[in-house]
Amino acid sequence: MQLMTRSRLLRFFYNTPIESLARKTYMFFFQRVNFYTDRQTRAVMKKVLRSDSNCIDIGCYRGEILKDMIKFVPDGRVFAFEPVPANCEYLSKKFPRVDLFQVALGDEAGLANFYYDSEHPARSGLAGQKDLTDEFQVEMETLDHIIPGDMNIDLIKIDVEGAEYKVIKGGENLIKRCRPVIIFECNNGSAELYNCHPGDLFDLISKEMGLKISSMSAWLKETPPFNRNAFIECVHEEKFNNFIACCP
Repeated sequence: MQLMTRSRLLRFFYNTPIESLARKTYMFFFQRVNFYTDRQTRAVMKKVLRSDSNCIDIGCYRGEILKDMIKFVPDGRVFAFEPVPANCEYLSKKFPRVDLFQVALGDEAGLANFYYDSEHPARSGLAGQKDLTDEFQVEMETLDHIIPGDMNIDLIKIDVEGAEYKVIKGGENLIKRCRPVIIFECNNGSAELYNCHPGDLFDLISKEMGLKISSMSAWLKETPPFNRNAFIECVHEEKFNNFIACCP
């Protein structure tokens, strides 16, 4: 009930000039882990991106990370993906220079049901939960189909609540060609909804695509990447939920 009240209070500031400030304040007091994760994401982007870099934000929500991404690449191109219509409408008005797509990304094209929790949007996604009653149909696409084949991508940020494997698999050609830095989540609860084991995700990223996986904090400190067992243990024991994949 308390979380519901807080979420409703935050939505009071939607589409106002102080929405971003209200969201950061909310996260600082009530979602401290996410607050520091966003700070680490910005630190990674600052270190990796050049003014003319091209990057992708998958699962933009209300554009907190997208806003900083745009600032870091004033001469580059930014692709953004957000399946929720209200959020996509908001993003299109706030960030007109972005190539914005109202689609859900996966490993195949088509139509799919999307389950949205207005009280706790982080639980929303393509894998339905019994208590999520707001259901609508979305267009499914793959990164490999949307991103031009001659476009170099330097960084991809993925926030898709458990569907990371499918999104990365759907961009396999792009990732092998460009070898971008990938910022992504992996946690037990969300991944299980898609029948994905952390080892499967590690194998896809490291063995098939040749990228090394670290926690963002470890990468920023330039410490060695995870091996397969260490990554699985890290996810199962919830030591970290947010990771970075990049060239060795």
